[in-house]
Amino acid sequence: MTYRIFRSRAIWLLPVLLIPLVPVWTLAADAAATKAAPRIAWVDAQAVLDETAKGKDIKARLDAYRESREKVMNLEEQDLKKLKEKIEQQGALLSDDARRQKVLELNEKAVAFQEKLQQYQRELRDKSDELIGEFNEMLVQAVQKVAASEGYQYVFDHGGDGAVLYGAPEYDLTDRVKAEIDAHGE
Repeated sequence: MTYRIFRSRAIWLLPVLLIPLVPVWTLAADAAATKAAPRIAWVDAQAVLDETAKGKDIKARLDAYRESREKVMNLEEQDLKKLKEKIEQQGALLSDDARRQKVLELNEKAVAFQEKLQQYQRELRDKSDELIGEFNEMLVQAVQKVAASEGYQYVFDHGGDGAVLYGAPEYDLTDRVKAEIDAHGE
């Protein structure tokens, strides 16, 4: 019987003894959570590409490459159109064999043009991948440097792809990353 009384008193005293410790536990838990909480920031990578000297240079190089290829393709397309018009104009004057020969020639040139156009598109995509890849390497290095110097563990891209739907302006590292790239970009 005494055992039961002692046990019931111990159960009753336990909460009374633990209540003063609750604020200490919550402070310790808050401190641990604060210490463990990672620092997170964001960068608008598209803005960095659009607004840095290196990004503008890469875009200009890509545009120049595209324009040079487009000129060649436009000339070939005009030649095809001229050949087609010539066949249409001379259609009634040509014999069946001559007309068939001209149409066959036009079709062969059209197929060759389509193949060249596809090759051009592959080359443009490869050049774009190369230049944007070069810029992305520089972007990652700049972000890593800025994040390390300011104590951020995670930096997300707040660009047009929707990876981050909202980023508080005070955690925006875009201007600092742009400055880093402009200062050290080669």
